[in-house]
Amino acid sequence: MRLSFRLPACALLTMFVLCLAAADALAALKPGDAAPRFQLPDRTGALHALSIVGEKNSRGVVVSFFATWCAPCREELPLMNAKADDLRRKGITIVLVDVKESFEEIDLLLAELKIDKPLVVSDRFGKALEAFGVRFLPTTFFIGPDGLIRDIIYGGMLDENDFMTGVKTLLK
Repeated sequence: MRLSFRLPACALLTMFVLCLAAADALAALKPGDAAPRFQLPDRTGALHALSIVGEKNSRGVVVSFFATWCAPCREELPLMNAKADDLRRKGITIVLVDVKESFEEIDLLLAELKIDKPLVVSDRFGKALEAFGVRFLPTTFFIGPDGLIRDIIYGGMLDENDFMTGVKTLLK
């Protein structure tokens, strides 16, 4: 005896999309995972690497992916700028990673918002974006001195408390 059943095409398509989404979710980084290594240029062309593992006096790094066209990114960048000096004194570095834009575009936004304290690098070709599995902007990773992800904030931060909750995972 042979069992056979038929599903409508839309049901098959829905199942296929759900399988793809589940695969993406499984591939996404999560707290406890090792942060991918990357090397990206700043506006002067100097390359910066995520290599805080074993760095003396480092308590961690905050890596925030953004773009100039992203409204929630524009809202949270001033918050990170305001916290950069205080966190640097505590051994935490903030790195802002612009995605797929030129420094001409980035510099216009930074000047408009008066962002001048965090390290800003450009992921012009999306390699770090891909390595971190970032699906939407902004996404912020809190990475400990051991290179492990401690916390992740997907989407815009509602207020300073959201940001500081992630920072506290680095200060433990």
